[in-house]
Amino acid sequence: MAGVYADGTRLPGPDKLPAQTPVQVSEIVTFAREHRLFVLDGEVRTASRYAVFADSYAADPDRVLDVMPAAAHPAWETAECDLHFVRPA
Repeated sequence: MAGVYADGTRLPGPDKLPAQTPVQVSEIVTFAREHRLFVLDGEVRTASRYAVFADSYAADPDRVLDVMPAAAHPAWETAECDLHFVRPA
């Protein structure tokens, strides 16, 4: 339930999300440009500008689908060549 909330009291309640659901908090930011890179085995397979009218951000859908299963695996299965693309916990 992504959204912008003025403060934590306005987050959806337990009727919408379990109490143990992690919540990411940050300052509101404005991006001049943002790009998405779909990386697999140390290689950029496809890329696009963020929020262009497509679920895969207007990137080549076949190449996005190559990357997605690898992105969904447990962190400990990440190939060494891809570790520098992983955001620290």
